[in-house]
Amino acid sequence: DHVTVTGGIFLGNGAAGVGVRVDGSGRVNLDGLSLKGCAKGLVFNGRGFGRTNDQSSLTRSQLREAQVGLTVRNAPGFVALDNLVQAKECGLDVESPNAILAGNLVTAASTGLRLAAAGGVGADNRVEKAAIGIELAESSSRHSLLRNRLTGAQVAFQVNGQGHFLFGNEAEGAARMLTGAGAASYVVARLPLPEGGDAVVHRVFTPPTLPPNHRGSVVPGMEREELTLTGGPKPTNRTELAPVQEAVDRARADKPQAVLVDQ
Repeated sequence: DHVTVTGGIFLGNGAAGVGVRVDGSGRVNLDGLSLKGCAKGLVFNGRGFGRTNDQSSLTRSQLREAQVGLTVRNAPGFVALDNLVQAKECGLDVESPNAILAGNLVTAASTGLRLAAAGGVGADNRVEKAAIGIELAESSSRHSLLRNRLTGAQVAFQVNGQGHFLFGNEAEGAARMLTGAGAASYVVARLPLPEGGDAVVHRVFTPPTLPPNHRGSVVPGMEREELTLTGGPKPTNRTELAPVQEAVDRARADKPQAVLVDQ
């Protein structure tokens, strides 16, 4: 307990199975490590999902030329922050509740980030050249993926499990934005997702006012209806909302299944 390691270089040269292993411990903070040429860069096994006061972390470290960069199991609240990971199979593989993965750069991985368990957050990460950018495992629930950027992925997000929330993520050059059979996951996307197929199982909303302003679908399966709304006169330096409400009511009556968008 209460262990902090700062700095340190380990060169596995392709012969080392694991660069650093932590077993049965909690409140361990690793900062500024450089691990290269190991099959698994860092393996962290905590003391069980119930040990909510055992938060540990890996920060500002480099895990390079690995099969799997970071593997975390049974370590509630684990934090991976501002790390550089180069892995062939999976960059960050975390199966622990309430984990936080933020500000990491993962390159050349079959899967960039993989989250299991429940209640985790993946925010402001960048994943490059991965077959699957971010995967939420079948055993996962209630994860939040926020403002992540993925480039060159075959599948940007593989969403399994249930109750997830995706907001403000970007996928450049992805063959598919979203797959998986996650139940009742909520997706707020910057760009319209392909309608039909896997996206149907998710509740998708593409805000028309979120840059870049788009003219496509707002909610898959629902028509988009453009309105031009103007208020009435302003006798007391205020906007009269009655004409606006009347226009909205008419549009709702005419097209009850449409999403109304103010031009």
